[in-house]
Amino acid sequence: MNGLILKKRNFFFFFIAIGILLLSIVVANRGPNVDSDYYTYLDYYSYGHQNVEPVFKIASNIFHYINNGFIWMLGFFAFFGLLLKIRAFYDFFYKKSFLSFLYMLFMYLVVFFPIWEMTQIRMGLAISLLVYAFIIVDKLWIKALFCLMALLCHYGTSIVIVLYFIFYFFSNRKILAFSLSSLVVYIFSQLIVRSNYEVYNVDSYSEIFNPYSFKNLYIFLSSLFVIFICYIDKKYNNINIIMAFISLMLLVLYFIVGSTYPSIAIRYADISLFFCLLALGLIYNSPYASIYKLVSFFVLIPYFFNTYFLSSPPVVNINFIRVLFNV
Repeated sequence: MNGLILKKRNFFFFFIAIGILLLSIVVANRGPNVDSDYYTYLDYYSYGHQNVEPVFKIASNIFHYINNGFIWMLGFFAFFGLLLKIRAFYDFFYKKSFLSFLYMLFMYLVVFFPIWEMTQIRMGLAISLLVYAFIIVDKLWIKALFCLMALLCHYGTSIVIVLYFIFYFFSNRKILAFSLSSLVVYIFSQLIVRSNYEVYNVDSYSEIFNPYSFKNLYIFLSSLFVIFICYIDKKYNNINIIMAFISLMLLVLYFIVGSTYPSIAIRYADISLFFCLLALGLIYNSPYASIYKLVSFFVLIPYFFNTYFLSSPPVVNINFIRVLFNV
């Protein structure tokens, strides 16, 4: 019986994978002037960059041997970034509830897909590896291997990895875990401030530091809500707690470096929001959490759709779909 259920799940995911492939093809063929990072990655691909991570360098060197290699490379990052995340959602959430899987799927596609699969493609793939390691993989050495691969995709994930293992090893010693994680956030913030990041500073980048944004308020309240619900249910060592604490620590990092390096801070706020929503999605059998998730869905979906596609200027120019299909 279990074998039959497993076959049905794999059969259903096969069609999901086809959808991911088609979506990746669309993303790869989007052309320039759709997102802000397209020409940056084209320069990295064409001329190289000494500070870019090894995975991008290896992929770039391989796809140089293929016609339209840059398009193939964009498709590669989009496909595997989506595939790993959605497979992790599928393996974890589908066992509990198909509606929970759909919830995480739609939340991801609207809130994060435009920034990670269409703009920050290295971070998109890195986060996929971390998600799979954190919620699917059980063996410690395999977790470490996935985290290493994520680090080689984007060095910025280093703080996420360190925070995760602090809470992983010291989940029963909350004060120690909180103290160590606070120290890590402070050290990491100082490394950013003292490093050569002039291209990302407030004078060079147009992004604005807004500590009172709706997104930051939502992250803070939602992370506390998750921790509160888990403590009520006496699930102190639950993965939800770890994800929520990571979210809060990254939000602290946002506030520390935001005024000087708003572009870097905003990227960590995005990661913070992702782990916040993941922590919320991982809660089951709680009527309060179900209501909170439903409200979040109907608030965040239109909010981020407007932010990414309808703002002026938009993060992603949605008109590329019309051009791509000659509509």
